[in-house]
Amino acid sequence: MIKAVDKIKEDSFLPEVGSEEFMTHAGENQSRIVTSKIERINTELSSKEDSLVCTSISVGIAHGSHAKDTATWFNNADSALYETKRRGKGGYTFYSAK
Repeated sequence: MIKAVDKIKEDSFLPEVGSEEFMTHAGENQSRIVTSKIERINTELSSKEDSLVCTSISVGIAHGSHAKDTATWFNNADSALYETKRRGKGGYTFYSAK
């Protein structure tokens, strides 16, 4: 998992907001870059080359335009994260106002 966090940190600001939760910011036009990185990390984490236990990352993505303030933005991303986990983990979900 540390390798995954290090890969994300290479070009992102990544503060820890919980024991296993991190938050980062990407520009509005970077969705494809972010999702490609998530997919690449999950592929790498699921390989059994080093005989360690396989794991994955689950990500919730929220665009700032859907939020009136930072707390709402964070809560939107958190909602998207739990939707990813509900579907079986190891992926990503974009927040969508219902």
